[in-house]
Amino acid sequence: MKNEWVLGFDPFVDWIEGEEDISKNIGEGKAMPQGPECIFNGKHIPTFCCCSENGSIMGQLLKEMFSVINSLGIYDHTGTGLNPFLLLVGHRSHFELNFLNYINAVDTK
Repeated sequence: MKNEWVLGFDPFVDWIEGEEDISKNIGEGKAMPQGPECIFNGKHIPTFCCCSENGSIMGQLLKEMFSVINSLGIYDHTGTGLNPFLLLVGHRSHFELNFLNYINAVDTK
């Protein structure tokens, strides 16, 4: 993926230093402000960007999305008595083994 796909690009902000110096141009008020962020249950959730070579959703991408959600600790999986719910529409990516293994593993179920 190109940096501007993930980081966004504001053409109205001046670029800092060299053309290849991306690190100084990332963040709020800079040329590459990054995607929006939301707050859910008191946790900051950044924009998540991913893509496949053919532009289609794939089980690996779904696994990465859920992995990020889990790593941010958005949902409490301990002692709530609540089971997470996921509604899938039957797309072939929902039946790929790497995704099914991830969502059915004990520590990520």
